[in-house]
Amino acid sequence: YGLHSQLQLPQLYFAQIGGDNLNEDLGFTRSHHIVIGYEKAVSSSTTISVEAYYQSIFDVPISTDPSSSFSALNLLEGFVDEALVNDGTGENYGVELSLQKVLVDDYYIIANATLFESTYEGADGIERNTRFNGNYIFNFTTGKEWNWQKKERQMTLGVNLNATYLGGFRETPIDIDASKEAGTTVFVGSEAFTINQDDYFKTDFRIYYKRNRAKYNTMLALDIQNLTNQENIAFQYFDVVQGEVLSQNQLGLIPILTWRVEF
Repeated sequence: YGLHSQLQLPQLYFAQIGGDNLNEDLGFTRSHHIVIGYEKAVSSSTTISVEAYYQSIFDVPISTDPSSSFSALNLLEGFVDEALVNDGTGENYGVELSLQKVLVDDYYIIANATLFESTYEGADGIERNTRFNGNYIFNFTTGKEWNWQKKERQMTLGVNLNATYLGGFRETPIDIDASKEAGTTVFVGSEAFTINQDDYFKTDFRIYYKRNRAKYNTMLALDIQNLTNQENIAFQYFDVVQGEVLSQNQLGLIPILTWRVEF
């Protein structure tokens, strides 16, 4: 069991409203955490575990407008332009199953699956899904190394692979007519986070070559993020020029080449 406190994003506390900063005195967001778990070693290098958790969140900054669905739990970026109070709540609970094989015989494996629920209440008192309530997460990570000796140098060639699949974030519907009139994106606050984005999938790959000497080590590595060039949706917005709702994707395939020297 734990009782945790956390600050929210800076723009929430320093928002200027009519020239005044009305949110600078907001307090911490707090939560009760309860976790129960079981772990078993199935071999000298491999363990499996199952964990159930529950989080009761309180003192969340929400709007002073009794009809508002805003909650700081859903904040990613952007600015806050309204007065807030620490009266909001949230709830997270789920179960996670994990398998881990440590680096023995020059390879390792980490895999886990999580099923969860994430909800909140704003000033309107309605329990809603949070932005992050995708309901499931699956992760798989593995890697292998090949080692050999050449004179006074030890060489290592290694590869790593990580794959992530999770339920998509939730979005709030956009009011097209109101957006056209305002010249910017206007959301339907009464239907907050009722739309499911497409599921998210991403694979990252890394290959590296290390040379270990007596006085220094070098490593050349190539990282390829989003190996399959998956088009994952980041968010939707109203385009004033085209007069319609468009989707903005996250970044595609990104190669990163690095060379590192350690003394």
